[in-house]
Amino acid sequence: MFEKNLEAIRAKNPDLAARLEKIDVSQIENIQAVETESKNLSLIYNETNLHNPIDPIREAKTIWHRNIKSELKKNDIQVVYGLGLGYLFKRAYVETNSKIYIVEPFIDLLRFVLEHVDLSKELSEDRVYITDNNSNIIQKLRTEFLSGDKVEFLFLNSYAAIAQKQLIELTQKTLEICQLKCMDQNTILNQCKQWVLNSLANMKFFSESRPLSYLEHSFAGKTALILSVGPSLSDDINKIRENRDKYILIAVAPVLKYLISSGITPDFATFADSDFMQKHIEGIEDKLTDINLVIASRADKTIAEHQFKNKIIYLSDTDGVARWLSELSTDNLNLYRSGGTITILSYYLAKALGCSTIAFSGLDLAFINNKANVYGEEVVENTLNGTVYVGSFLYKTPVNVLGYKGQTLMSRDDYALFIRQFNEIFTEEEKTARIINTSLEGALINGMEYMNFENFVLSLNNDKTDVSAIVAGYFNDTKLKWDAQLAKISRDLEKQFNTCQSIRNNSEIIYNELLQINSLLENATETIGEVDSKLEAVKNKMIDTRNTVINNIFLSTYLQSEIWQYAQKYNTSILPSIDDVRANMQLEQEFFKSVLDASDALNTSMQELLQQIGVKSTVN
Repeated sequence: MFEKNLEAIRAKNPDLAARLEKIDVSQIENIQAVETESKNLSLIYNETNLHNPIDPIREAKTIWHRNIKSELKKNDIQVVYGLGLGYLFKRAYVETNSKIYIVEPFIDLLRFVLEHVDLSKELSEDRVYITDNNSNIIQKLRTEFLSGDKVEFLFLNSYAAIAQKQLIELTQKTLEICQLKCMDQNTILNQCKQWVLNSLANMKFFSESRPLSYLEHSFAGKTALILSVGPSLSDDINKIRENRDKYILIAVAPVLKYLISSGITPDFATFADSDFMQKHIEGIEDKLTDINLVIASRADKTIAEHQFKNKIIYLSDTDGVARWLSELSTDNLNLYRSGGTITILSYYLAKALGCSTIAFSGLDLAFINNKANVYGEEVVENTLNGTVYVGSFLYKTPVNVLGYKGQTLMSRDDYALFIRQFNEIFTEEEKTARIINTSLEGALINGMEYMNFENFVLSLNNDKTDVSAIVAGYFNDTKLKWDAQLAKISRDLEKQFNTCQSIRNNSEIIYNELLQINSLLENATETIGEVDSKLEAVKNKMIDTRNTVINNIFLSTYLQSEIWQYAQKYNTSILPSIDDVRANMQLEQEFFKSVLDASDALNTSMQELLQQIGVKSTVN
């Protein structure tokens, strides 16, 4: 029985399977099987009865129905904390077809149960995952949870007692992930179209750019200073200028104007937002030729049009088009994390460049002395309704965060989420550099050293780094291999264009057929033969085209919102009513109209791009 269970686990969690295999079940102590009043079995583990001593099956039913108040769909998640003999897990399993994540925090107990209870059928299903630690569940949630999904926790009272700390930790971390994911998902659904169009537009400038991976470790052992837009930057600005040659200066886009007005030209400027980036360079365009641009591949397409000293492409691991570029490459086009703020991207830039010390100035993530940023914009609080204004911008949900000195600071809800991201980065990831924050009045970020700017400068050596010469050298040395990659990208882009054109033509045919089908269905009282025959004639084309859309990186990214809505609303009843059929066919019509419009938009952008980069054979 154990071997059957083990093979089911090994397919999805080989590490757990390997550790379970090493445990000798005969050596396990402090576990006793006992019979309950209902003649079912329970376990006593370390003197704690894991299940109800009267009726563990009724206990599992009660817990499930008490906690699950609404219908769960296949992408929703039930986290069952504590396997025991599997009563609660099996209740969760039979009641819905949702995903189920099981955490059994005591691996010796898990080994004992797998020896005596056959769970191999359930554990073999794709929707079921089991582990003995919170980290695996946290990673699964980060990967699989999307805004709109539900996460429900189920646990026996016994586990709330014997594993209280671990359970609280997991529920709190799950809440944080869901909040971040909801924010991220809303951003994705709102901006996915602009991101794809920006990615295509920015490719026009690839020939004069280089991917960040070509410059990896180019500044090994050096110190990077990242300048953010927090109000405390003004306290450091004179010292930054006086010691300018002691570090590689990286500026986030919103702080550029302030730096230029202060007589400081950064080595690198980072841009990531999908629009409204022009405001950060208006009036300083003549200074851009002294700055190296680092631009996320899907950032505002108007920025790369300007003349910078050099242009460096930042390929994010959350960007579908960037993943396409990376997979096409035969030369390791690496992907990098970016997080929710440009300052996080700047950190990963410094890390990729090989810097051994990475310091921050202006990283407050809070309102300091009633100032919102280094430009001196004041925070105005409306005590009647709890809102705050910065200039004309309204923040409906100001929040309090913990300051480095233990004080309570007013901040923004998105800043609070950024603090969590920084905490995760600096406490859970491998650190390859010393991390310093010079903002002693700002929010506390775990995993950073705090020191004032003067002490930071005293810790540096006086070596000067010729940033311009180093970057220019890497650009020259990588020209031939980058040109080869661009040729490959161009060829595949032409294939993508032809695929989108084919999808466009098929979608137009399907859409017109669906118009007729929905017209017939409008007044039908039952599914009539004419509708069935028309639907049968177009059904395979619908399935094939929909699958092609979902598998096409450009269309699937562009249509993320529509695909998500389609999946959420489509009725999958085995015996649908005429109303279900009408709703599904209307949903199909709307979906293929969206595909038609998306194909037109992408074809236009791709054709323009291909002509500009010299691929004209089949796109004129």
